Amino acid sequence: MKGVFVDGQFKPFRQIPALPDGYPGPIIRASTLFFVKGNFGRITCQRLVSGPYEIWHSVYEAAQDCRVRFHHKRAFLGVHAVLEGETYYDINGFQTVRFREQECNFYFLPLLDGTVQLEKRKRYQSLNMCLRAAQVKPYLAHFDTGKRFTKKLFLKEPVVLHQDPLLMGFALKGIIQEILTFTAAIDQQDLFLKIKIHEFLFYLFGASIPFDPIRPEIKDRLLEVKKIIDQQFTQHFTIRQLARKSGMNTTSFKTAFKKAFDMAPFEYLVEIRMQHAVTLLQKRDLSIQRVADAAGYKSFGSFIKAFKRRFGVTPGQIKKTFPNEP
Repeated sequence: MKGVFVDGQFKPFRQIPALPDGYPGPIIRASTLFFVKGNFGRITCQRLVSGPYEIWHSVYEAAQDCRVRFHHKRAFLGVHAVLEGETYYDINGFQTVRFREQECNFYFLPLLDGTVQLEKRKRYQSLNMCLRAAQVKPYLAHFDTGKRFTKKLFLKEPVVLHQDPLLMGFALKGIIQEILTFTAAIDQQDLFLKIKIHEFLFYLFGASIPFDPIRPEIKDRLLEVKKIIDQQFTQHFTIRQLARKSGMNTTSFKTAFKKAFDMAPFEYLVEIRMQHAVTLLQKRDLSIQRVADAAGYKSFGSFIKAFKRRFGVTPGQIKKTFPNEP
């Protein structure tokens, strides 16, 4: 794309050598950077082309209420994922779609054309994985979710994989995080991305809408509790405290949380702590004790036990695998 339309006015992208100050997203190595700003706010995009795959990570920072139109004559086949923020999309060929934070879906759009509503003083992050039919064909053939998609694709009609955007569990979010923060040898990047994108597609096509879906208002409450855990993972919550924040009793809360996120509340809390611990272990100057404290563990022994249960190795062993920072 050469640019975007903001409230009907075309704003051309300009290529920049480095990300702007205060950029809130991950830094994607070997990506091309595009930027536009104005009274509406600013948009920063990182574009990574790897073999047949194209990845766009976009951050929208709105200074005022506005509508952004994305338009490209080339067809779009691939994943759209909302990583931060919640908004409404009007996409050519579909009714208005509400994307909540941490939701994704898979589209074929013969013409990439639509608008997204941004609210004043809010930030949005999205990820698009642009694919080719050859990369998607095995999933269309082997998963039930792909059969209806295939028919529409053959007719070159707009089609979406899941009727409603799919809430990403920890597996899908973890894959996205690995894609965006790849740090191994640059000559391994193409192979790594190929593996991770196929892993993402396997989960996405294999997911099915539950027979007893969670009501939207309950889902919103659970997302709020999940955000509290994400932001305050060092706190020592009880199930009763978390359930109270959701407005449910403890039994209903535990059942709904596991249905929504494929893991129990405390399992999710431990997973967030473990991922944070791994990030800190890359800083070789931090002691294991300090990492345990920062991950929210009062007991050093409890941290070691939880870490080994999750990764199969001790923190010290995994720390040695990371290179010394310059």
